[in-house]
Amino acid sequence: MNKPYLLIAGGAYYPSVDTGDWIGCFSTIEEAREQIEYIDHPQFFIRGKMKGQLKSNHITYKIGDMEFDWYHIEDLREWAE
Repeated sequence: MNKPYLLIAGGAYYPSVDTGDWIGCFSTIEEAREQIEYIDHPQFFIRGKMKGQLKSNHITYKIGDMEFDWYHIEDLREWAE
């Protein structure tokens, strides 16, 4: 198997029932990880005594031109056993 690392990603909590979440296969896990850019979405308090302090932070993942809520890299060799 030349490219055993399958990168999948989605915008909903659960994966699709078909191959719609599949991004692509890669030769190494490092190559698959290089496709992913982490994007922080911090929210700050805008008033009160905590104004300006971090309220929460949500991370999304940019792969290519699209942004996703989750991703997973599967080693298809292990999955096929």
